Amino acid sequence: MKHKIKRTIMTALFITTAAASAWDASENTLWIDGSVSGKMAENLTLKLTEQLRYKDDSNLYNYHHTDVCTTYALSKAWKLSAGFRHISTRKSESADWCDKEMIHINAINKLSFAGMDFQTRMRFCYTDAENTDYLMDARPEFCLMPTKGFTGWKLKPYVSDEIMYNLNEDHQYRNRVSTGLMLVPLKALSLKAFVMHENTQKTIACDFNENFNYGFFVGYKF
Repeated sequence: MKHKIKRTIMTALFITTAAASAWDASENTLWIDGSVSGKMAENLTLKLTEQLRYKDDSNLYNYHHTDVCTTYALSKAWKLSAGFRHISTRKSESADWCDKEMIHINAINKLSFAGMDFQTRMRFCYTDAENTDYLMDARPEFCLMPTKGFTGWKLKPYVSDEIMYNLNEDHQYRNRVSTGLMLVPLKALSLKAFVMHENTQKTIACDFNENFNYGFFVGYKF
């Protein structure tokens, strides 16, 4: 178990070091997440999430979304969820905000083996944007972390990979590899800090564009 935890930490440090060496502020973004969640029934949870993003070079506030999601726990290993997300984006300080709505459904599985948790999430999204065709996405995500946290704050390093696949045009257009630290200083409070390597292909004819994002998350459970 100790060797697996050590490998997770070393992988996290490697990705962080690579991100620092390739940092280009003109393409990078600060992400700020906050969520509130509570149980509606024994196996049913409701969660409200707000996310803000700022361009690293200009401090431009260019992205915001509000997400409402309901999750049902089928068992300790499996969960199903469905959510609605309202997204607003803009390209510059003087530009108008563009709005779009997303509906997503998710299947989440968590397996524990030899002191490590391996979590997979399969997400299917339907996005309806202004003046554009609708988009159907598949977004699988994989995450690896220790089962038990360190210290009283349950500190856990993690590594995750999210793939975004355009089902309309049958091609992968984005990949996000993240690493960071999760901790729980209080029973109802969870925190996360991360750095992310992101590759995006705007159209099939374009090359992938690379950038590095960073941010933090605060979650509160009732």
